[in-house]
Amino acid sequence: MGLSNLEKYSYNARDVIFIEIVHNDKTRKPIIFHPVYTYPIFGEEEKITGYKDITINLKFSCHDLQMYLKIQYTDKVDEKKRISNENIEELFQKFLPKTIMTNYLIFTSHLNNIHLFVPPGSKISSYEANDSVFEVFMGSTIDPNIKKIIDNLQIFSLFFIEAASYIDIEDLKWNIFLLYERRKSVNDNDYYHFIGYSTVYSYYWYSRESFDNIRTRIAQFIILPPFQKQGHGGKFYDALYVYLLSDPRVQEITVEDPSEEFEYLRDKQDIIRLKSSGIFDNKEFKAPVQYSWILKTQKKYKISLNQFIRCMEIVLLEKLNMENEKEYKEYRLQIKQRIYKKNFENLNQYNKGEILKKLEETYKSIEEDYFRVLKSMKTHRYEQNDFKLENKKIYI
Repeated sequence: MGLSNLEKYSYNARDVIFIEIVHNDKTRKPIIFHPVYTYPIFGEEEKITGYKDITINLKFSCHDLQMYLKIQYTDKVDEKKRISNENIEELFQKFLPKTIMTNYLIFTSHLNNIHLFVPPGSKISSYEANDSVFEVFMGSTIDPNIKKIIDNLQIFSLFFIEAASYIDIEDLKWNIFLLYERRKSVNDNDYYHFIGYSTVYSYYWYSRESFDNIRTRIAQFIILPPFQKQGHGGKFYDALYVYLLSDPRVQEITVEDPSEEFEYLRDKQDIIRLKSSGIFDNKEFKAPVQYSWILKTQKKYKISLNQFIRCMEIVLLEKLNMENEKEYKEYRLQIKQRIYKKNFENLNQYNKGEILKKLEETYKSIEEDYFRVLKSMKTHRYEQNDFKLENKKIYI
């Protein structure tokens, strides 16, 4: 078989992988979707080559995420002629738990008792949305039931988080937060349906006062695609944050390499929470803000310093009367001074004029980003396009 024929046996992995969340509730339609990323399994080109009409069906039970795998194709290339000599079943199963099922009858029988299942860990929060109840559970890798469910859902991190990797479930410093919808079936029995999860790692926080203090890092945060754009991300993040804030051991809550989408979610929820606390209500809250106040307040709310400053600057921009030259100048100066201190060594290789130019360019980029956040929150009186910087006199 020549290369041209081999190309006919080549498929985009994302298009032929079908993920299904399975239940036995006949009143609801099946939930089927595709992965966003497949390169951790199939390489940078994300191609499956050597199989004709291939489909990979990966089914998860809606409650405990027990997996069933079925790979189908109508023909395959001889192993010696295949571009990849690796057997597709063996390759895919390297990334799946050993408990995966390949017998569909056994898998469907596993669904018969979903109404008896209660998510592992402790229930920490709940909320109502779309006439349903959603519950958040938290557990650690000390619990073997938590380990089992993490083992089942790890593949989601590769499918939906860029450059993600599996967590070590033998490391007892990992916690997981699980989001479930509590549903009623046709026979009026409640059952739990998985919606999303977040993994959080605990680091030691050096302190003379206590050896128990920790810094927590949100490592992975996923709402499955069929449940996105419904408000679950914000509510789930809030539940996670409030729980960590209430833990006296936790000194700071950080995020590992957040995606752009998660950054905007985080910005929105952090700003809403900080504003609701009343810390920005004082009429005197305007630039320049004292650094001592920033440190004290950031510590109280356990947000990382960079994130707190970002939220504070966005709120300052929201409150700012941009037509007041003095206020606008003070706001720009506060941000530029922060930029200069952070990049002192790099900037000092330039002359004063070049430094001022670079500070102005960076400031404009930051302001545009802040406007995007405010626009997404729909809280600001200016649309970004309605207020053009070039029409204002710029003060250095």
